Amino acid sequence: MSFPRIGLWVKSSVIIVLVFALSSCSRSFGYRFADTYAMRQVRGYVSLDREQRRDLRAEINALLQWHAEQEMPEYHALLAQLRDDITHQRIETDVYQSYQIAVDQRWSAVRQQLMAPALGLLPRLSDAQADELVASIRERISEQEQESLDKSAEQRAQDNADSLAKQAERWLGRLSDEQRQLLQDWTADAPSMASYWFEYRRRWADEFAAALSLRNNPAEFEDTLQVLIVNPEQLRPQALNDLLEESDAFNRNYMFALADTLSAQQRDHLVRALGDIQTDLTRMARTRGVTLD
Repeated sequence: MSFPRIGLWVKSSVIIVLVFALSSCSRSFGYRFADTYAMRQVRGYVSLDREQRRDLRAEINALLQWHAEQEMPEYHALLAQLRDDITHQRIETDVYQSYQIAVDQRWSAVRQQLMAPALGLLPRLSDAQADELVASIRERISEQEQESLDKSAEQRAQDNADSLAKQAERWLGRLSDEQRQLLQDWTADAPSMASYWFEYRRRWADEFAAALSLRNNPAEFEDTLQVLIVNPEQLRPQALNDLLEESDAFNRNYMFALADTLSAQQRDHLVRALGDIQTDLTRMARTRGVTLD
């Protein structure tokens, strides 16, 4: 069976979303000032002195330059191939999996590059700054967990359904009643893993706090940070890993079901939307002096 999968767009653009979030108006404008945005995010967790801010900004700028030079061409090529596969309905299960692998590789590369800014900043934190950072992380986790607990399972499912429908309309255009019901069923039947995710995030915060106590021991600190930033999956409880595997199969089945309902107009809409992303990537890369073919 051949099919044009909306889920492939979701998988293929997971990293690009990080870039798109940098601007509320123009994506290329936002990418140009991404270092400022990133600085604000960091300062929301910990207060830095002038020298720390200056050096971190330089590290972030280097990261963004690497991203433009090394990663954006990969995203651009991946989207071009995806558009072609959707247009000609060449996507089978093995091709879908190849896109998943490609995106995982890109995400791993980004996480590896995050080590440099982290190693540049974290060892220089004072004890007070380290305590502030850990407290901010834990507070953010608690706030988000409380927000989740304040809603019933039905409310969370409805919110997810509304969000999913909004995204689907953005990429596919107007949805049919059948498609809306499918999205409603999708979110209502989805495996629940919120409690496991919060457990995992709390464990990550605890391990991060322990790692900061090693920041004056460069070799041991770097090894520990490598796990936390590059391979945090090692900290997941087995119950969460089992649920993630179940959820992946569950979501894939629903994506396949949704794909089978797409009209020719919706497929064309998706291909055009992917083309728009390619254009935005070209503009964003240009702000860093990089030309995409």
